[in-house]
Amino acid sequence: MDKEIFSNAEILWNYMHLGQPVRPASALVVLGGSDDRVASYAAGLCMRYDYKDVIISGGVAPHNPRLAEWVESTEADHFCSVMREAGIVRDILLDKDSVNTGQNASNSYQLLKSNDNPLTTILIVTKPYMDRRALATFDV
Repeated sequence: MDKEIFSNAEILWNYMHLGQPVRPASALVVLGGSDDRVASYAAGLCMRYDYKDVIISGGVAPHNPRLAEWVESTEADHFCSVMREAGIVRDILLDKDSVNTGQNASNSYQLLKSNDNPLTTILIVTKPYMDRRALATFDV
């Protein structure tokens, strides 16, 4: 890779990836996508922390070519399967309708409200280059 291209990519990566510390939270919200490592990472967090609620948010996104490869019909269903395979047996709320980050935020909020747990903090798990976008979208 050309040095200038690599340098520019690194600048963009460093801007988008916030590198925030992982802390305990009331709820864990896992944003769907095509990278199973997000679900695997979320499973590890579930083993480490006691969340009142865990939500996986992701429907049938038109830009996700992996959906055709998966047995499951939505990103949320697939990520749930990945987390179950990792040993997570707790209840997981699924948002199977979201196809973008804005819908992830609003649908997750509605699921949390309907579950009657007082919400104080949420931890969002997504791809590292989506950190800034997720934070801006979920910020209330």
